[in-house]
This record gives sequence, C-alpha cells and structure tokens, in this order.
Amino acid sequence: EDLNGVWGSSPSDVFAVGYNGTIIHYDGNVSKIWEEMDSGVNIELEDVWGTGPDNVYACGGYGLLLHYDGSTWERVQLDAYQWFDGIGGTSEDDIYLVAGSYVFHYDGTSWSRLTQMATEHTLYDITCGADGATFACGNEGGIICKAP
Repeated sequence: EDLNGVWGSSPSDVFAVGYNGTIIHYDGNVSKIWEEMDSGVNIELEDVWGTGPDNVYACGGYGLLLHYDGSTWERVQLDAYQWFDGIGGTSEDDIYLVAGSYVFHYDGTSWSRLTQMATEHTLYDITCGADGATFACGNEGGIICKAP
C-alpha cells in the first residue's frame, strides 16, 4: 500500500501509515522486514506521531484517530468528521490535529476544535517544537504558527 506518514521514537521504533488502514513498524532489526500491524480499520491513514513506543497516534479519513498503547491500536472517539491530515505535539497532554482549515487540540483530558478557522488554507501537516512553538502548513503556501 502507499504510505503517507512516518514517525519514530528511536532508530529501533519507527511507524509508517498509509492506505487501507496500513500501519507498519520497524524495530531496528536489520535482518527483519517491517512488520505489519493490525489497525482494525481499512480507512486511509495520513499521519502518525507519538511520545514513545507505548503512546502513538495515527490519524486519517472521516475523523479517524487511532491510539497505540504498546500492544494494540484502538479508535479514539472525537466529535468530528473531518479528514485528519496531520498530527503532532509536545507531550501526552499537548497534541494537535489538522483537518481542512481547522486545528484540534488535546489537553490531556479531552479533544476540542479551536473555535475559529485557523486559516483560509487547507492544512496538511503540523509539527511542534520542544519549546511549544507549533507550525502548520497547507495549500497555496499557507503557514500558521502558535508561539510558545
């Protein structure tokens, strides 16, 4: 399957996601191929991000957000039906999703959509620095920033 996103906590813990719910994992063993994981879905996954090998998120179509706890992938319920294109964060209680022109945030307790449209551009990716600076980018050169 085509792959859309990759993230790793170390050279021996790398995840990639893609079409039809594809999730593959690399454990650093060069004599072994990437291992396919059971996502439990057949919806396109766009991006993957985490804080470590037992706290990984994958996002994708139709409001799909999955969480990996080190052993299984489970669906996270959000009150959203947008297509999630990107995910990033700084910690377990500071996570962002981009969907269309909106940014969603997890504060450690619940997910919420920011009240205003973040931009008139469709956003495709988001990244966060250790200092809390957050950047999202999208079509037509659209870039937004949240200062730390």
